[in-house]
Amino acid sequence: SLCLISLPFFAAVIISQAVLTRRQYNTVPAQDWVLVGGLQSSSAVFKVRTPPAPGGDVQTNRTILISTTGSPDQYATIVYRHQLLGTEPIETVQVGGLANNTQYFYSITDDSSSDKSEYKGKFRTPQPEGTRFNFKVATAGCATTGTKASVFRHIADDDPLLFLHLGDFHYGDLNVDNVTRRITEIDKVMGSKPQADLWSSVGVTVMWDDHDWLGDESRGEGIGREAALESYRLAFPYHGPLPASLNDAYSGQKEFPPYHAFTVGTVRFIISDLRSESSDKHIYSEEQKQWLFQEIAGASSFDFVVWVTPSPWIGPYKK
Repeated sequence: SLCLISLPFFAAVIISQAVLTRRQYNTVPAQDWVLVGGLQSSSAVFKVRTPPAPGGDVQTNRTILISTTGSPDQYATIVYRHQLLGTEPIETVQVGGLANNTQYFYSITDDSSSDKSEYKGKFRTPQPEGTRFNFKVATAGCATTGTKASVFRHIADDDPLLFLHLGDFHYGDLNVDNVTRRITEIDKVMGSKPQADLWSSVGVTVMWDDHDWLGDESRGEGIGREAALESYRLAFPYHGPLPASLNDAYSGQKEFPPYHAFTVGTVRFIISDLRSESSDKHIYSEEQKQWLFQEIAGASSFDFVVWVTPSPWIGPYKK
């Protein structure tokens, strides 16, 4: 009797938890998004997610427009126009010839649709490299996949120039040799409106930690390693070329660990990759160590050096 009385209660709890979860987390992959990063005073890198057409093929009639006003219909203000090739699910568009210290707006239009504007976002180019100026940087990490937390809106309201993501962009824990599955986890994140609104309003730099690498406390080796490296190159904008791609020690590799560095004004940002080359004995390769030391040796050339390390340096590794 007690058991029968309790069943409706537990059923109500399960239903309410499911409803609450749906309200707090997005689980539906969004296949129409844009990330902008690799910001320099006259250039930016776009990663454009292309949704499949009704027949299953990627769309080929879409155009990216960049303007100096928030309305893409004011064609006099358009400074860049690029027809997307539609050959890949995520397309890289490198935009040059931009003016420094300028607010830009972008949209992706469907040339076959009467409602042309499909997606809007904005970004600002920094002052020329080597020029002192004030700017805002937001940084954080570790967000459950698809969370709709209001903190993302608060960060967007503060209008930072850059967002440095410290890892765990999602909690997919995917140690699988499948790039599509990894992109789907990013799609779930971008399906969260509070997050999508933030990522479409700032320049983004992302470095992974364990959960968006190969899983909880994962090290460098695993069946999903190459897929993880490839998905980073496909999905996230970064300041290229990657140092590893220029190092003979990595010759013969198709994909490279994404550690890199860049300059905004008189600030040097160093982004370490502490997952893809780690093991039980070391946290990165000798090549990355030497690169890091070279970057630190040049610190006197900048007013500030910001070192991004997704994993804490607090003592011996313990699993």
